[in-house]
Amino acid sequence: MRRHTIGKIGVWTLDAARGRAREILQPAERGQDATNNDPNAPGTFGALADACLKGWAALRKRSAGEDERMLESARIEPWNVCAASSITSADVRALLDDVAMKAPTAANRVRALLKGFQLRH
Repeated sequence: MRRHTIGKIGVWTLDAARGRAREILQPAERGQDATNNDPNAPGTFGALADACLKGWAALRKRSAGEDERMLESARIEPWNVCAASSITSADVRALLDDVAMKAPTAANRVRALLKGFQLRH
């Protein structure tokens, strides 16, 4: 179970804290993913990759074009339609093993790139 900080001790009354805890737990009770609280977060891996490559990386990295080419050559097309939260560490390992068969150095670079996307698995 994930922990949430509601506020500082002494600022919240017990009833107010319990009420806030109920609000936090409601999505999980409805069967929704309670871990993704950011309404602006991209849902699919493709949207996440685009947001990272065209937003942050394009502004801060000279190698943004190379990063995009590297992802295309890693054959991650099936991931583009998957929810970013559904990609597991086993999926990442399988992809990296496939890339490493052809180019071990490229696998390290793809790993570093995927780590920057901060996939939760």
